[in-house]
Amino acid sequence: MTSTHRRTPGSRSIFARTTRATVGAAMLACALPVCGFGAASGAALPAPEPSPVPRSWQLDVRPSDLNVVILDHADGTTGAYYYLTYTVTNTTGKDQFFAPMFELVTDQGEVMLSGRNVPPEATREMLRRLRREFLEDQISMIGQVLQGPENAREGLVMWPVGNTQVKDINVYLFGFSGETRTIQLRNFDAGTVEDVVLRKSLMLRHSVPGDLLPGAGTEGGKALPRTETRWILRKPETIIATPGSADGDAQGGGLGILGVLR
Repeated sequence: MTSTHRRTPGSRSIFARTTRATVGAAMLACALPVCGFGAASGAALPAPEPSPVPRSWQLDVRPSDLNVVILDHADGTTGAYYYLTYTVTNTTGKDQFFAPMFELVTDQGEVMLSGRNVPPEATREMLRRLRREFLEDQISMIGQVLQGPENAREGLVMWPVGNTQVKDINVYLFGFSGETRTIQLRNFDAGTVEDVVLRKSLMLRHSVPGDLLPGAGTEGGKALPRTETRWILRKPETIIATPGSADGDAQGGGLGILGVLR
């Protein structure tokens, strides 16, 4: 089989260039997109912590392993994809509108939004392979989550594999908590102060022992070892990334953190 592993338009390099050295630069890296990885080196940076006592509604989420799988396409080519499934249960005491968002970030500078550049045929094939009656695709999951374990829902999310030399992969789950925190960032280039809203998200950290793709050609693919599961505060990178940037850097170099507003 001939596999197509070209870099996709949905991925964004966030480590390609070191921004201006400021006191707030390391903190900005976590306040915006890249909690868990350091610029260029892949060293871990501390992520902002949510409130130890929940300040807002929160859904119960149970994610599966992160898997990598190789699928055949209708045109005779093949493609490699990351995927995970999850179960969400509403124990908040009232029905909640659910519109989750999932980002995958690698130590090679890729930032990918789930579903982007994943052909519908790939999603249908994974649903068929997993053979779970109530498993839904990403779009079908948007809507109300009713109260109680009897109304729990199961979802599937997928990303295309870009760089196959990755060693560390983080997945961030947004939309499972209403907790936010606003911080102030100084834009040293523009001389202004900007508000940035961080959202409570579930961080799933993974390591890739050896090569990524060997073993991914099986029915369910290959599971990647999970090294950490933790709630953090983070701004979704795929909201602030600007398509067409010459080097794919995340926007916002030259910002320094001032403090928490609320």
